[in-house]
Amino acid sequence: MLLPHAANSIQRARHWPVWRRGQSLPKLSRHAPHGIRRKQTCQRDSLSAAKTNAETQLKQAAEALVQAQAGYGEAKANWDYVADTGADPANPKTTDSVTGKSKKNKLNDVQKRQYYAAYIQAEAARRQAEQAVEQAKVTAENARQAEISGIQNAEAQVREAQAALDQLLAGADKDQIAAARAEVAQAQADLDKLIGEQRAGMKHIGAI
Repeated sequence: MLLPHAANSIQRARHWPVWRRGQSLPKLSRHAPHGIRRKQTCQRDSLSAAKTNAETQLKQAAEALVQAQAGYGEAKANWDYVADTGADPANPKTTDSVTGKSKKNKLNDVQKRQYYAAYIQAEAARRQAEQAVEQAKVTAENARQAEISGIQNAEAQVREAQAALDQLLAGADKDQIAAARAEVAQAQADLDKLIGEQRAGMKHIGAI
């Protein structure tokens, strides 16, 4: 993801003359590094938010899958019991009103179809949950790759900013050079923070 305003500032700076000692510095050292820094901050926040949102959705999808798998397991066990015994798995025994003895609690056809329908629905829910997890993994990976690309672009812009400043400040005095270098160093610090957040996101995704 490019930072157009900062890139344009750097591009314009390449065509400026080298400034000599005693002359006032051009506005690049005041505005371009700040512009880069602001754009990097916005970029970092946007990429971080997208990655965090994708990771949250992946976690939620994984939790939903666990619930769907549990529901499917219960529904399948119930239907298997009904198919094998014809009795109600929730209340398999009942008492004969005549003899007083315990006997199977037989289901009628309508009740059997209800258990079968619950099994089919649970199976469909499990498959949908599995698909949702796979899609969430793709989304999370895309967000991670977007952050990587953003870091690469930010690195390139820091290098270009440094090169442009080196050229422009060739004839500046020590205080002016120090101030400009401090601004570029801050842009580099912002980039380092972006890299750190990206690495933390990779560990989180790998743990799911």
